[in-house]
Amino acid sequence: MSKKDVWVRIDGKTFTAGTIKQIDDSEPRHLQVKVTGERESLRIRGRVPIPG
Repeated sequence: MSKKDVWVRIDGKTFTAGTIKQIDDSEPRHLQVKVTGERESLRIRGRVPIPG
């Protein structure tokens, strides 16, 4: 499966996985996602910690 076959919905917008340039998990309970074509990083609330 290629990145163009995977779709991600963030803040009501839909992106292909290939347009995601960076994911920053430095904030507790939030992810900052940089996407091609968006000026500002998109912020996702409700991050689930992954053990290990």
